[in-house]
Amino acid sequence: MTDRIKTCCDILELPEVPSLPELKSAYKKLIKQWHPDRFHSDARLERLAQQKAKKINEAYRYLVQVVGEGSSPTEAKEWQGVPNPYHTRHRYAWQRYTPGFPDPHVLEIFLDSSHIVSAGYDRERQILYLKFLGNEIFLYYDVPEYVYYDFMYAESHGRYALKYIYPHFRYKKYSPFEAA
Repeated sequence: MTDRIKTCCDILELPEVPSLPELKSAYKKLIKQWHPDRFHSDARLERLAQQKAKKINEAYRYLVQVVGEGSSPTEAKEWQGVPNPYHTRHRYAWQRYTPGFPDPHVLEIFLDSSHIVSAGYDRERQILYLKFLGNEIFLYYDVPEYVYYDFMYAESHGRYALKYIYPHFRYKKYSPFEAA
C-alpha cells in the first residue's frame, strides 16, 4: 500500500483499502459529520469543516480511482477507452467514424445529437449532407441556406431534422460504389 493510499484511508478513517461500498459508506458518514453547512453559527468551526470536507473529498476521489477502476491510479487513468474526437456525450462517441463527405469542398461539422454525427452544406448546389450512426451519409437536395442555418442553431438537431428536413426534401443515401 502506497503512502498516498494509506493517507487517504486515514483521512476516511478506514483501516485498509476498502471495497467500493465500504468506501462510499465511510465517505457519506464523514461528509455528513463535517459538512460546512452544519457550522454556520461558529466561524472557526465552519473554516475547520471546510478544510476537513475538502480533504475528505480529495481522499474519496483518489480512492474511488484506485478501488473502482484498477489496482493503481495510473492504471485507472490509462483505461479511458477510445479517445472521443467528436467531444460528444453519447454512446456513438466510442465508435470510429470516417471523416469527410463525398464532396471534399464541404466542411464537416460534428454535432451533439443522439443519431446525427455530423452535417455539411454545399451552398452552390444546395445539398445538405448528414452523417448518421454507422457512417451512413444522406444527401438532401434543394435545401435552402436558411434551413441549414436553422438546423445548425436548433436546440435539438434530431428534432429539427425530423420536423423540417426529412419530410420536405428529396434525399439519397450516399454509396461510395455509385460515385466510382
